[in-house]
Order: sequence, then C-alpha cells, then structure tokens
Amino acid sequence: MKTSNKELWILLLFSTIVLLSTCGIYSPMESSDARYLEIGREMFLSGDYIHPNLLNIHHYHKPPVTYQLASLGYEIFGVNPFGGRFFLQISILLQIYLVYKLAILLTDNLKVAIYSSYIYSSFILVLSASRSLTTDSFLSLFALLGIIFWILYDKNRDKAIYLYCFSLAMALGFLSKGPVVFIVPVTFIAIYRYFFKQNRQWKYEHIIALILFIIVGGSWYFYLIWENHNFFDYFTLRQTVERFASRVFHRDEPFYYYWILTPLLGLPWLGIVPYLIKKVKLAKIDRVLLFTSVAVLIFFSLSHSKRILYILPLMPIFAIFTSHLLTQINQSDKFIQRFVTGYITILFIAMFTAPISNKISMPWWIYIVLTVAILIIFRLKSSIKSLITASLIANFTLLGYFSVLARYNPVLVHSDAQILTTWLKNKNLDRYNIIVYDKRLPSLSFNLNKSIISVYDKSPDLNREIQFETNNTYKRYYYNLNKKDEITRLKSFMKDNPHIIITKKGYPHKDRLWLINGMKRVDMGKWSIYY
Repeated sequence: MKTSNKELWILLLFSTIVLLSTCGIYSPMESSDARYLEIGREMFLSGDYIHPNLLNIHHYHKPPVTYQLASLGYEIFGVNPFGGRFFLQISILLQIYLVYKLAILLTDNLKVAIYSSYIYSSFILVLSASRSLTTDSFLSLFALLGIIFWILYDKNRDKAIYLYCFSLAMALGFLSKGPVVFIVPVTFIAIYRYFFKQNRQWKYEHIIALILFIIVGGSWYFYLIWENHNFFDYFTLRQTVERFASRVFHRDEPFYYYWILTPLLGLPWLGIVPYLIKKVKLAKIDRVLLFTSVAVLIFFSLSHSKRILYILPLMPIFAIFTSHLLTQINQSDKFIQRFVTGYITILFIAMFTAPISNKISMPWWIYIVLTVAILIIFRLKSSIKSLITASLIANFTLLGYFSVLARYNPVLVHSDAQILTTWLKNKNLDRYNIIVYDKRLPSLSFNLNKSIISVYDKSPDLNREIQFETNNTYKRYYYNLNKKDEITRLKSFMKDNPHIIITKKGYPHKDRLWLINGMKRVDMGKWSIYY
C-alpha cells in the first residue's frame, strides 16, 4: 500500500510540473480554446457569472461552469492563457487520482490501480484535453466522480451520503455540459447491475438525491427559463436534440469516426487491447468495462454531432480495463514489448524530424529534452510496469513538445492571432477600433484584452444568435451586412471613428471593397490588415 501510494504521488507531482509549466506558453487556439478563454475573460470583466458572452453577444451553447472556472483563474493569475487554463490542468490531475481510486473499488488490486493511473495519464486524448480549454475535461471529472460515489454507495447501502454525493457530481456535470454527463455513468451503472444481478428497490434517499440533482443541476437553466420562456425550447431542442439528431452544427463525421481515432489517441495501450482480450480470460468486471465502452462508442457513433473529446469520459474505463488485463499477462510478453518500443521509437523519430520542414521551427533546447527523454526511456527494463512508465514519459514529452511547437509556430495550431496582436502593438495601432470582417476571431479579442467589432457578411460562424439580447448594446460590436440599415450604420461608424480592418487574405468580397478604400494593406500569413 505504501509503495503504491508513493508511486501515485510521484506521478501526480510529475504530472503537475509538466502540465502547469506548459499550459500557458502558447496563445489561444481557434476555435474552441479561444472561444472559452474569451468567454471567461468577458465574464471576469463584467462580473456577470450567469449570462456568458462571446464578443459581447450572449452565448448559451454551454452551461457556465467552465467559463466560471476560467474567470476564477483570471482572478488569481490575471487575464492570460495560464490563468484561463489553470483549472483545466487541475481537473486532469484530479482525474488521475480518481482513476486510481476507482480501480481499487472495482478490482481491489493496488497493481491495477497504479497501472490505471499511469496509463490514463499517458493517453494522448487525455493530454490533448489539457491543451485546449473546453467543457470536456470538467465533464469527465464529474462523470468519474459520479461513478466512484455510486460504487461507494453500492458497497455501503447504509450511507446515503454517497448517493447524495453522486447526485451532486451529476449536477455539476450537468452545469458543465448538460445531459451528456449521464451517458457514461448511467451506461456503466446499468451494465454493472446487469452483470452483478442487482435489482434493488427505490428508497426515500433516492427521492432526496433526485430532488438534490434537480435543484442544483437545474438551477442555471431554471433561472434563465424564468427570465425568458424561450430558453426552454432552446435548451431542449437546439442544444440537445438537434446536436444528436441533425447536422445543424456541421460536426457530422462517418460512423467509424470514433472506432478509428480512439485507439490512435490511446496509443500505445489501446492499440494492444484486442491482443489482451484474446490472451486473457475476461473476469466479470472486465465484461462490465468492455460492454460499457462498446455501448458508449455505439451511442456516439450514431450521433450526427461528433468531436473526439466527446468520449473523454470513457477513457477512465479504458484505462482500468486495459490495466486489469495487463496484470494477468506474462510480464515479459514479447509482442507487448515490441509494440510499445516500436510506438515510442516512431514517436521520437517524428518529433526529431518534424522541424526539418520549413513550416516548423523549434528552439535548440527541445532537442536536448528529446535526447534526455530517450535516454531515460531506454534505460528502463522491459517489464510491463517499465513499459507503462516509458510510454508515460514518451507521451508527456510529446505534450511538452506540442506546447513548445504551438508557441513557436502559431499559424500551425491556429493561434496566428498572436502575430496580428504583436504587429498591432508594435505599430501602436491596437488603440484604434479593431474591425474583423466576416470571421469570428475571439483569440484576437483575448490577446488584445479589449472588445473587437465583428462584421458578418457570409461566414456561418458569424451568424450570431441575438434572440436573447435584452438591449442594443451588442450592436456596438456586431454589424450584419445582409441588412441595408446595418451597412449604413457601419459606414457612419467608420467615417467618425479611427479603425483597423482585418480580413482573411483575398477578402473582402468585391461588392464590399468600400470597406477598405484608401487604406494601406499588409499581409500576415492568411490575414490582411488594412490601416
């Protein structure tokens, strides 16, 4: 027990150093990361923690917890990427710890627990979730908490406090991303009860837990619906039903999307799961974990709205399932040794050779970091535990590598608004009104730490939802050129106020050239600045 606890705390310390030292060194990345960072910034400046705003227009696509945590980060560390992403890293660290605890609850095996925490920490999908501020990591945290509290309640039926904690975890997840918080926990619970032949009756504490969830989880929704009854249809139809059943958000991917990407983003360990299943006789808990994984993947595959981070709450299940199988395999299994060693070798070759491209630049010290990582990895022995440690070091090295790459190659990771920001500040032009034509660019607003003006012409992402605006304040920052009176209003504004216009290179459209008449132009990557 002492050895396992020591290994866990070493992992958490190592993870803390790597995650926190790299999460703030690169600028906001379009689109999700920049969007959430900017909404948090506007929430922090306004002091309104109930009504999220994106570029000064109400944005109710997601509940407020993620924005509120980003805002709290700004309160502590200032308005910068580190502050905005700080609690995102904390959520990852908590998940590593909770995976360890859940593995003990499910398997009563300390080796499985430590394997699970190490493997979960090394999943590329988990590490990538730490780089971009979204709701998914917080959702995963609360879903994981929910499963743990339900297991604790199942093992201690006389302690209703665990059931209430389960309810609160689900409520916080509901306030992070809505009803999707139920998908993994409810699927797991249903399959667990089926395999372990559980059929318990409802008691009064279940009613209390349900009421607790409704009060806490529904609080934000109820308040907004009380303010405006149209929110009911908005949340139930557009943000829930339409996301699953239609292509309204243009996130439709083929059915096999998750079945291909999930193993790739869980390398090396998810890549050998079929081999492990073939070699090991599955215990009852293994079947629970496996059936949960398959059922959830099928559910998301049927949805028209697909993003790879949607399955992040499933990764703890994968980690524990894989770890339980690994503890039953020959510790010197040649196939596993070759597979993991081959993966690490290919990974480092890719990192070493990537800067050869003239599109990628890296500082000289990154090569020293890579070399040291390789030396450490190949000094490890070839046991399963050593291979798990080696893959962890390799993927954490990849995490740091990506963070440095993002810092020095902003165009490559869609954080090129930093280039625009630097140029504007060097020319002392950032004090003027900044107009962005037909492109939603929250990263620029964040980098400048000021409101910018968005001009909508044809781009779908600027067709903003303004039905919940309670006054005309938003019109100071938003013009719709598809309306004649808006064109007149914009021309009047441009005549009376000094301004800069930023467009995608090759824009504006030929019938909108009046926007840039008489202005100087400088091209920066895919952008043009008119001043």
